[in-house]
Amino acid sequence: MQQYDRYTCRAKDQNGNWRFGVYIPPASRLAAGSLINEPARIFDMEENDLWVVDPETVNQCSGQPDSQKRIIFDGDILQAPDDDESPYTVFWDGATAGFMMESAEGRYYRLCDEDTADMEVIGNARDNPDLLEVEDV
Repeated sequence: MQQYDRYTCRAKDQNGNWRFGVYIPPASRLAAGSLINEPARIFDMEENDLWVVDPETVNQCSGQPDSQKRIIFDGDILQAPDDDESPYTVFWDGATAGFMMESAEGRYYRLCDEDTADMEVIGNARDNPDLLEVEDV
């Protein structure tokens, strides 16, 4: 299992590949009398590389693993065995300063309150929106 710091982020680069590391938000700065616009970037400390990324795709690491020992990020979709409310979408909730899960039925749960050891990341909301569709009964 790759170790991620709780403050690690992931985002898609210009080729659509996920990059993991420290997020550097877009910024503007004045240099030699000219305004320079810096793009959003991810610094990958393992590869010692800097990637330009789409700021709309940035997700933060929750620090919690799923049943397969994969680290859960906000935006991930979790499946729980034998659970009628699955799948769950993980998101950061600023009001409670914590990661939350929203069930397919619209119920909310704190990520730390749920037993993620039995849950599995089956995709993410950006790449797999079809996993969030609820079947009509």
